[in-house]
Amino acid sequence: MSAESAEFRNKFSRVAELVRSLEELPDTAAREAARQLVRVILDIHASGLRRVLELAGCEAASRIVDDVCLSGLLLLHGLHPLFAEERVSRALEQARPHFHSLGGDVELVSASEVVVRVRLRGNSAAGERLRALAGELVIDAVPDVESLEFEEAWDRAPDGRLSLPVIPRATE
Repeated sequence: MSAESAEFRNKFSRVAELVRSLEELPDTAAREAARQLVRVILDIHASGLRRVLELAGCEAASRIVDDVCLSGLLLLHGLHPLFAEERVSRALEQARPHFHSLGGDVELVSASEVVVRVRLRGNSAAGERLRALAGELVIDAVPDVESLEFEEAWDRAPDGRLSLPVIPRATE
């Protein structure tokens, strides 16, 4: 995970904490005023981002979509122009050299906003590192995904024998 991505997640988590604390206010009028304030601020940001995308043109919009922070904001406001499958596919493609350097590869099997399924290939000794990296990339691309599932299709087991297919297992 990049430092930029980690910082964005930390800020997003802080916002969630603050919203939770506002929801716990004993004063119902203050709680409702806080809710309305958050809604209006989010609506203002969504309108501004929508306008930026309209004015940006295709080339600039593509760069905006590739930026971790801006992509996250587009997702937050439901403005991201790419479906989950395309976002995950792009993230995996960009990381392909890193996967190869670890001794394996990760391919997209399917992706939705609910479930993402990827296949790990290559040297089974790289499995844990491939799984961790793929997990980070998927969460960055589809932050609200409910389930990330891995299939394993290793070339060879650590002892040199051909690997047998592994039943896919879901992780959280």
